[in-house]
Amino acid sequence: MNFRGEPPKYEESGDGLPSSRKAHSLAQGKEFAVGTIVKLKSGGPDMTIKEVFTSFEDNKPTGDYKCQWFAGKKLENGNFPGDSLELVPLQPKATK
Repeated sequence: MNFRGEPPKYEESGDGLPSSRKAHSLAQGKEFAVGTIVKLKSGGPDMTIKEVFTSFEDNKPTGDYKCQWFAGKKLENGNFPGDSLELVPLQPKATK
């Protein structure tokens, strides 16, 4: 088992992408759900979306995200614009 634990069950959204991991185009970038595994387009560690920032005025996503990741044993976090993130494809579990 990796540091992510067991992968959640996904439902298909009709276009072949799991509905909880589907990225939608927004004017500000992409929309990711909490728990989605992403990484910076420029590289770096896999990160998990911890929070989706929303507008105070209409409660719609702003396109910015709080992510968390491990740097060794230390849990780090930071805020990133959706345009700087990309989905990390799920890897099949190794069988013995």
